[in-house]
Amino acid sequence: MGRNRGRGAGLREEEVGVNCGERVISVSEAPLRLAFLTPWRVDDPAAWSGVVMHMHAALSERACTQVIETGHLKASIFDRGAAKILGQFSSKQYLTGHALATSLKVGKYVTETVRGSGADVVLAVAASQEIAFAKIQQPVVHVTDATFAAMLDYYPLFTRLHPMSIWQGKRMSRRAQTKSTAFSVATHWAKNSLVSDYGLPAADCEVVPFGPRVEPVPGPRSRAGVGLRVLVVASDWRRKGGDKALKAVGAVRLKFPQTTLTVVGNAPLLPDWVKSLGRVPADQMAGLYAEHDVLLELADANAGGVTLTDAHAFGLPVIATDTGGVCSIVAHGESGILISPGENALGEAIAALISVQNPRLRLSLAAGARKRHNDLLNWNHWADATLRICENLRYRAATRISSEIDRKP
Repeated sequence: MGRNRGRGAGLREEEVGVNCGERVISVSEAPLRLAFLTPWRVDDPAAWSGVVMHMHAALSERACTQVIETGHLKASIFDRGAAKILGQFSSKQYLTGHALATSLKVGKYVTETVRGSGADVVLAVAASQEIAFAKIQQPVVHVTDATFAAMLDYYPLFTRLHPMSIWQGKRMSRRAQTKSTAFSVATHWAKNSLVSDYGLPAADCEVVPFGPRVEPVPGPRSRAGVGLRVLVVASDWRRKGGDKALKAVGAVRLKFPQTTLTVVGNAPLLPDWVKSLGRVPADQMAGLYAEHDVLLELADANAGGVTLTDAHAFGLPVIATDTGGVCSIVAHGESGILISPGENALGEAIAALISVQNPRLRLSLAAGARKRHNDLLNWNHWADATLRICENLRYRAATRISSEIDRKP
């Protein structure tokens, strides 16, 4: 489906009707029918960094949703073969998730499934490959936290790609963007890429930050001991700047020896003074967020970071590198401290850690983090804002249809 941005014919909402059984009712009366299209399983608490399940749950409380999952579809034989051959004989990567043959295959399935869904709007959640070649008549709202152009040579998965994979990824991504009627994006970084890299109108791209993966626990934060308690969550030690975080806390301990560091995730062998927990289930992270004083995330690449939204939900101040979409989550000086990427990052991180040794500043940032969660970084806000986009598109589509009917002799 091409982009549809018509503003309608100036009809009031109550004048636009849809057929519902034996009578025509206004768009505002009819429940929104939403096709929730995604390659992820909506019942998987780990899917897409743990946010898909929350998205679906929040939307299901507000609209009639029909889930269309494509994760069961295998990559095309061509793409599987290309990935295998290039993996054996080349140092370059081939991404089947951004390949044209698989996108064509998945697109056929999506076309047929959406056609029979009766949906008013299709919500494509991290589903560029699904919509690129699908023939969808309904408006499409694309939910994403990044673009192929923004991720290329930025995230490890998108570096050292084979030229054929880069060409296909760019083409598929551009088709997916042009097939989308509007966008609900997690950060300004993602929006800026849609506008600058793909030439899309800024008005069609609304920034709607995601909520947390781990739901907050009511009550005051835990406080025991006298030293600053630093938490690092690093599923990817190198990308998350684990070595820099270790050096920063180590340097601070020279002046404030009671400062402690807890590391969650895949980490190398660490000094004895570090409490390394390895991988921790999501349902056990609540206690860790509640019992620490600051989250330290010195990532070299970060589309947004669910750990940042988790921290805000628990009133945990954040010290993070200002890269990717981080500044859409962390409000500098209000809910945390942003540091510049590059050669000065370590020095700025050390200075930030020393500054939050001050209990008054720490409490102020903690209150700001909790407020930012309550006001913005939660699933109620995300669902309401995203559904407003969907409702607006449904109204415009109904207006267009009504106008076409009125013009018929």
